[in-house]
Amino acid sequence: MLGSARLGSARLRSARLGSGAALSALLLLCLNTGCGAEDPPSTDSPPQAVTQEAFSNFGVERVIPLRMVMMANDCTNPQTEWTKCFWNPPTQTTCSSCTSGSNCGPDTADYDQMRASLEIANDAVRALGVQFYISRIEKYKMPHFWNISPSGEERRWDEVRDELRLVYPNLSLNEFQPSQEASEHKWMHAAAIRAGEPREIIMWLAECGGGGYDGARPWAGASSFNADRSVFWAPRVLAHEFGHLVGLEHTMYPASSNDPERQYDGVGTNDWEYWDLYYGAGSPNTYFGTRAAAQSYSGDKFVKHTWGIDGASQNCGFDVNCTLTCCIGGLYNSATGTCTSGQTQWLGTPGTAGLAFNFAGDNPSLGVYRRGANAMMYLNDPVGGWCQLSSFSESQAEQVKKIMRSDIRIDFPQFFAPYADGYTGKRNLLGDYRDRSGFDALDFDGDGKRDIAVWQPPGTDGAPTPGVGRFRVLTSSSGYTSLLERDFGRVGDIPVPGYYDNDNIVDFAVLRRGGLTTSNPFDTQFYWLWCWSSLSHDCVSWGWDAWGYQYDVPLPNVEFDGNTATREIAIYRPTTGYLYWKVRGSSTWGGVNVGFTSRISHLHGLYDSDNKTDVVVYDPGQAGSSPAPRFQMQLSTQGWATKHVRNFNTAVMANAIAASSAGSQAAAVRHGGIPLVAESNGRRVLRAWDAYTGTFYTMWDPLGMPTTISACQWGAPRDVPLAGPIDRKRTERRT
Repeated sequence: MLGSARLGSARLRSARLGSGAALSALLLLCLNTGCGAEDPPSTDSPPQAVTQEAFSNFGVERVIPLRMVMMANDCTNPQTEWTKCFWNPPTQTTCSSCTSGSNCGPDTADYDQMRASLEIANDAVRALGVQFYISRIEKYKMPHFWNISPSGEERRWDEVRDELRLVYPNLSLNEFQPSQEASEHKWMHAAAIRAGEPREIIMWLAECGGGGYDGARPWAGASSFNADRSVFWAPRVLAHEFGHLVGLEHTMYPASSNDPERQYDGVGTNDWEYWDLYYGAGSPNTYFGTRAAAQSYSGDKFVKHTWGIDGASQNCGFDVNCTLTCCIGGLYNSATGTCTSGQTQWLGTPGTAGLAFNFAGDNPSLGVYRRGANAMMYLNDPVGGWCQLSSFSESQAEQVKKIMRSDIRIDFPQFFAPYADGYTGKRNLLGDYRDRSGFDALDFDGDGKRDIAVWQPPGTDGAPTPGVGRFRVLTSSSGYTSLLERDFGRVGDIPVPGYYDNDNIVDFAVLRRGGLTTSNPFDTQFYWLWCWSSLSHDCVSWGWDAWGYQYDVPLPNVEFDGNTATREIAIYRPTTGYLYWKVRGSSTWGGVNVGFTSRISHLHGLYDSDNKTDVVVYDPGQAGSSPAPRFQMQLSTQGWATKHVRNFNTAVMANAIAASSAGSQAAAVRHGGIPLVAESNGRRVLRAWDAYTGTFYTMWDPLGMPTTISACQWGAPRDVPLAGPIDRKRTERRT
């Protein structure tokens, strides 16, 4: 739990904070939302399973949907009980009485602030190999939760159950005894553990969150996050809570996090796993540059960062330029810049490695400071909350990979999830592994070679036009010396370059939810917008189409009708297990019954002998048990009618130990491997990577019978695999 004052909170203003380096190479997938004109058949009830994929970048292993649930009051007396928040209540003039429990009352968070803050927080958590995106926004009448008590006031189950069941209709009325009591915070976490979708994070947005935020650790509960509108005033706070959700503790005690490789549940991590957050005391101190160095150190190790519970006794602090200085082993006075009983370390020295950062554009000689600190630190901010840039240490990034590839038993009994009942954090099911097929669509100049491209989100140094993003491309036809730039996209858009007109040149494109030209969080349409490459990449008179509902998975760059003169867009609907495609700008559409309604990874492409898209998905399953890891192929040459299953169970046997049977009665948790795009002779093949042995398993002839799987060991357990093809001319194939 984190109070906003500890990290410094500031309202985001029109001149947004810079967000560090540009997003990595434009190897991007899709974010899903909305529905539009000429949509495929809708469903009668709101879906619960969400199987979405968002943008992909180098080093990003997981993309994670955020389900935003605004908890509104009845609106009949909106000024009551307002002493729990430190800001004045918003204007209630548009408030209408809530009776249905759906989209009623005033918003409990600002949509534009949500998107702007998330962009900055995503720049920070990219270091951990994860990214987050808003997948859906809902609002319900929940008067017991709209104004959360900071004192932990307890409520009975029979008081709150009807409101929680608005969010989780599958939550049983008899889930707990009617007289069972818990605080509002605990009830929200308990509901998420019992009935939540493990593939998404639910953000419970009260009008007043009770003075703090509460992102559940994997060993504390499901992916549940209690907050209010103020969390979006401070992006470093948002990044901090995301860190908790994926398994990190504060830098003052990083090794208190549970480690899936330790023998027992509830046991902290070895301190050397966080080598860059510890030091060995001495004259001089010993600072560790590698895990091996920390593990072999024979003396006692201490955390670099300390913080007294009163907030006054700390050993690190910002100056007015957001430059971090630490007094290792002592106390630091930010006001005077003095270090007492310790060794002074500042940005660029070994003592602040993993704690202090500078970002792209930092140039003190010109008076430009772009600096920040580790997002998991508690720090006083001397400049009113404007030190919002943050990142994470190398050791934290490695631990997150391990935790996210594992399952961990919940050891937080206050959420009514005891060991004996088998409750786990399910972080191995959180989000989706992204398909790096974006490698195939980077030819913006039409010379048949891949270009080097980045997307600069609105508000970053590379996108100087206020509120507008920028695409930047080094073209291969110029020998990567000429820059092609176009301003396009707004805050919250996701870049999805692809073929949208008919000239076989990649178009700049973005995906948008929340209104085509308006900003409406409850506009559920999903919009595709592109610049016309056939008109010299014209981003002024751009084109657009609407296709899909907010719970669908968008799939660009597909070919289903066999007509190369048309372009199609597609979505996958988890609630029905269907893939629906549509000819851009036309009423022509079709569907393929895929059958999966749970989390899958999409690897659609050219596998058989024609030039139509084959529908291929990967179900990670659970290695060593049922269902096993498997690919499912539906070939266009067979009209997508036959489902061919290719099992990888005997190959991918990655074993992430959550706990031994001793002590906690937990069994080993086996993970089903990471699917990757791969090619041979211009056609796709099937490949999965074992995250624990670092082994690539490839089925080179998935259309043949019998099929064989070859193994290639390359990499270590904490690495991130990269998919192929990755050569710029497509003349060679590499892993």
